[in-house]
Amino acid sequence: SLFVLGEATIRTSNRSGGGGMATLERFDCLEDMAPALTRDVVAVAHGSYILELARELWPEAQPDPTCFHLVWDALRALAAGDPSPALLRCFELRLLETVGLAPSLVRCVGCGRVPDQEERVTFNIPRGGIVCARCKGQGKILDPGVRRHMTALARAPLDRARSLESGGGNARLVRDTMVSLVRHHLGKPLKSLQFILELGKGS
Repeated sequence: SLFVLGEATIRTSNRSGGGGMATLERFDCLEDMAPALTRDVVAVAHGSYILELARELWPEAQPDPTCFHLVWDALRALAAGDPSPALLRCFELRLLETVGLAPSLVRCVGCGRVPDQEERVTFNIPRGGIVCARCKGQGKILDPGVRRHMTALARAPLDRARSLESGGGNARLVRDTMVSLVRHHLGKPLKSLQFILELGKGS
């Protein structure tokens, strides 16, 4: 199952020529979230996206306890309730921060100024965040409400992300902004995210 936490004993052997083989000798299950996360197709899609995004952003074969706990906490939060777009957005922002790719949502990437709360800014993905009205940067216009919502999601604990669920236009704008940001950093779309968007609910 994709959604099982456990301890594994792995034996490695070196081959002549530099290659190696890893053999799984033992696996002890510590926590199984499969029953909760396979209850419906949307929950499976959300869980798969969490794992796929982590796999792509987390450097291969590089242990990182912070990333590991972030992923598992996200799966725990997902298993605790209904699939939540706010939880996905919160996880995306927190994971980007952990790997050093967090967008600047508070300070202008051009001048470093903190825009007024009601100031309309642009979100410039290649430059890594918001550009204030004075700098007149290119990018998608980010309304004040959308910027506040993204900032709140970036700061929220994963287990409280559902409390920031927002319907209507703001949720779609936040989703579209984050989808574009993730694709920019990865250089490709993710299959699990595309599936979530095709489902049309819980995205």
